[in-house]
Amino acid sequence: MQNELRVIIRNNHDFDGITEEIITQLEHNFSLTRTIVYDCGDTCRARKENVEYRPYKFISNHNCIEFENDFGCIDPDILEKMLPYKSMAMAIMMRECHYDIYERAYLETVYYRHLKYWSNTIVSERINCMINLSYPHHCGEFILYALCKVMGIKIVLLYPRLVCDGTIYSIGNSIETMGENVEKIYTNLVKENEVKKLSPYMDEFVNKIVCRKRANITSKKDNELVNEIENLLCNFSSPRNIRKLFKQYIKSKYSPQYSEIRKYSQEGAERRLKLGIKAYKTERKMDHIGDYDRYSTRPDLSAKYIYYPLQLTPEASSMPAAGEFKNQLLAIEILSSLSQKYGYSIYVKEHWVQPHRERGFYKRLNSIPGVVLIDREVNTIELTKNSLAVATLTGTCIIEALVLRKNAIVFGKGHCLKGAPNIVEVSNLQQLDIEVEKIMNGEKLIEKQDVVLYLNALQQGTVFLYTDALEEAGSYYQKQESAKRIIEYMINGV
Repeated sequence: MQNELRVIIRNNHDFDGITEEIITQLEHNFSLTRTIVYDCGDTCRARKENVEYRPYKFISNHNCIEFENDFGCIDPDILEKMLPYKSMAMAIMMRECHYDIYERAYLETVYYRHLKYWSNTIVSERINCMINLSYPHHCGEFILYALCKVMGIKIVLLYPRLVCDGTIYSIGNSIETMGENVEKIYTNLVKENEVKKLSPYMDEFVNKIVCRKRANITSKKDNELVNEIENLLCNFSSPRNIRKLFKQYIKSKYSPQYSEIRKYSQEGAERRLKLGIKAYKTERKMDHIGDYDRYSTRPDLSAKYIYYPLQLTPEASSMPAAGEFKNQLLAIEILSSLSQKYGYSIYVKEHWVQPHRERGFYKRLNSIPGVVLIDREVNTIELTKNSLAVATLTGTCIIEALVLRKNAIVFGKGHCLKGAPNIVEVSNLQQLDIEVEKIMNGEKLIEKQDVVLYLNALQQGTVFLYTDALEEAGSYYQKQESAKRIIEYMINGV
């Protein structure tokens, strides 16, 4: 007899019905009695009678009128079990305006409000599975994810890894185990020594790296691309958005449409307007890309160096995937602790789309012994090819280094290329010392066959999707096959 399934699905800006395809396949494999979809946008896809669609605001907003309902108290046992996740949940709340400018008391209020809503939803709806077609990187969905972990509820997460005519998503049942199914496939392929021809999209990706065409978008961005991104992504502190927030405040104060929830809507609009003004003032005092350029220099590619490309912050790849290493200075300081012993430099390059960092960041970064800030116009692939190794938290540079047969020193457990033959996971300084010595002595060579085998494993163990309006469905994308792989993972796990 089929197992009863009561599921929450967080979809991912899908415009072709991948969510409905997943639901259809769930119905074929389980007794699906309840489905709640937190919907990321208005679409034209068919609606199923037994599926409830709730708006995306529950996932991303600090507050909704629905959160004001009386959900009672929170189970003290749940409060205790959620403590390891509370700090990250509150840090993720910064994504509302990208800056840490909130009072702690306010963030705690938001945290408990979400905790009550999501715990009540799980209990009252008797949810026993959560499928997140993105990654838990907004406050609501991260708290939902953490609750599912502590309550023993089945989890399926997807994480975008590389883009090539669509997006390849890793799959896992937690942030820490993301990509472990690929590691298992790779281990079996190594035992069988079975090398298969790469798929056209993987071939294309590899060729771009080998030909040094990938990562040619530098930090001094292409005008057309940056305009597209700025139009699609809301700049909370921009004068244009502050004007928009002011208009919303006036509307909430006088418009008849808010008559029944006047006090609630006006309080929210006033808070966001004040936050926008505060963010604008904060941003003007931050380190901007011009501050980075004053410290940066052209690199000596013949020198001994480890290449560290900074990751975008705040973003899912750093919060929550990198854990405490979301503060990237920590990882760079650890690398620095061995730089004098082994005589290497640390070449650090800013992410091409990062507009600014907290005040003093670049000065502190530049003062770390052994660190050299690299001109943003230098090609990332060129820096990787000539390095001793790359170092990162969770970045795409891991797979770029793999293709170029370079070792990748990885901090934390949030990366999703588990088992890759070039990965050196860092858990303590003693281990890093041993691994760096091997790299310096040329002992950690990566065989071409192992690279191809791992790329084969990636093909077999990942899900091919497209993300949102920034891209279109590629010619290799098939929603039935993608949904099938997600359901197979649910059934078979790692």
